[in-house]
Amino acid sequence: MWLLDELQRAGVLTPESSTSAHTPSSSSSSSNMSPPPTTPSDTQLFPASPPLTPIKDEPFSSSSSSPPPTATTTTTQPRRLWPVPIMPKTTTTTIMPTITHGNSSNNNPMSSCMKRKTSLSQDSSEESEEVVRKRQRNTDAARRSRMKKMLKMEALENRVNELENDNARLTTRVAVLESEKNGLETKDNDLQERIKALEEQLAEAHKALTGKCAH
Repeated sequence: MWLLDELQRAGVLTPESSTSAHTPSSSSSSSNMSPPPTTPSDTQLFPASPPLTPIKDEPFSSSSSSPPPTATTTTTQPRRLWPVPIMPKTTTTTIMPTITHGNSSNNNPMSSCMKRKTSLSQDSSEESEEVVRKRQRNTDAARRSRMKKMLKMEALENRVNELENDNARLTTRVAVLESEKNGLETKDNDLQERIKALEEQLAEAHKALTGKCAH
């Protein structure tokens, strides 16, 4: 009975042929046990097959365990559902290169932007380093010029101090020489007066001697 029910569900046998194929005992049993109604799940699992050629009415014994030759068609019918999930795999494999290509094309502007940003940052860092070096050179030059000016001022101050000391020493020397000059002038005057006195004495002595000689 279960085999007939399965064949009826598969659409291989129609109810009329099944009733004609039963013996009187099977017809009475089939009248007592009606086939269960088909559910949507049964129709989904076993889709309706195209109409087949009618089978000859032959007595069927329930004791026979070998299935009829038409049972092979029922086992091969569900295989039609398996190739369906294979299709998305091919679509995914074809879509993935486009996605990766799109990602690579999208990454190209990003990489160019990153390169531009890095180049700009490098340029700005180089400019800032150049500015820092220029400032350092300027500060070093200003420091050197200040040091030179300080050294020059110190040298000038030392020279001024030396000249002031020389001036004071020379001033003292001049004062000493002037005093010596004054002393020598007074001495010279004294000697001139003494010479005049001696000349007068010599003249008087000469007159006296010449007068005596004349007498």
